[in-house]
Amino acid sequence: MILVIVSALLSIFLDRVTKMAAVAALELGESKTVLDGVLNFTYVQNKGMAFGWLADHRYIFMCLSVILLAAITVFIFLYRKQANKWLKLACGLVIGGGVGNMIDRVALGYVIDFIDVRLFSFWTWVFNVADAAVCIGVFMLAVYLFFDSIKTKKANRTLTEDADEEHDD
Repeated sequence: MILVIVSALLSIFLDRVTKMAAVAALELGESKTVLDGVLNFTYVQNKGMAFGWLADHRYIFMCLSVILLAAITVFIFLYRKQANKWLKLACGLVIGGGVGNMIDRVALGYVIDFIDVRLFSFWTWVFNVADAAVCIGVFMLAVYLFFDSIKTKKANRTLTEDADEEHDD
């Protein structure tokens, strides 16, 4: 459980520090180039979720976020003894990122985004450390679930084969 708490707190801390630095260094809408054509720091205020979705439904999104964060917290608490380090880290990142953005939503009414990635000429992403923590955590959860399902199928296949061999004897 310590890994969940440490990764969540570290995510929240890094998110808060980087957001404060971005607000101190940039005016709203201002952009500074870090890697030409690839990465800028651009201060925006996101009133919705990813890409500004649900901007007019802030309280619905906040309630859904609280429910999801609570569900992940309860899940990892109940399964803490069975969970491996990968799963604990993944849940900690999702919880920390979710809390980091929730702090902004409650205190400011919007989320501070500033990492402006421009990998394609037709699309840019502006996000923050909390968003990155959530995305990395969700990716890790997906990888965990994928490999866990393979492991479960192999175990079930082995049990079935063992049962078939006992019947044959």
